[in-house]
Amino acid sequence: MVDNSAIHEVNTDADILQLLRDALAYADPKVAAASSDAMTMTSTLADLGIESVCALEMVGYVEDKLNILFSDDEMSKINDIPGFVALIRKHHQPLQEKKHSHGS
Repeated sequence: MVDNSAIHEVNTDADILQLLRDALAYADPKVAAASSDAMTMTSTLADLGIESVCALEMVGYVEDKLNILFSDDEMSKINDIPGFVALIRKHHQPLQEKKHSHGS
C-alpha cells in the first residue's frame, strides 16, 4: 500500500513528471536510478526500461496518490509518458478546478 500522507497535486506537466518519477522509484528503484532523470514528455516506457509489471505498479501508485482509478482497457494502452500523462489528466481534476466548480 502506498503512503498517501503526501498526496500529489498535479497541475502542470512538471508535476505529473515528478509524480511518475516517484511512481517509478516506488515500482522499481533500480530502473528509477538508471532512467528517472531521462524521463521526459516524449519518453516511451521501453526507452526507460520500464516493463509491463513495473508499469502496472506505477499505475497503482498513481491511482493511490491521486485517489483515481483507471480501467483495465486504459491501463493496457499505456506505452509512453504522453499516454500516461493524458490518462492522468483525463481522470484527475486539479484542486484549483475543484474549488471553482463548487462555487458554481
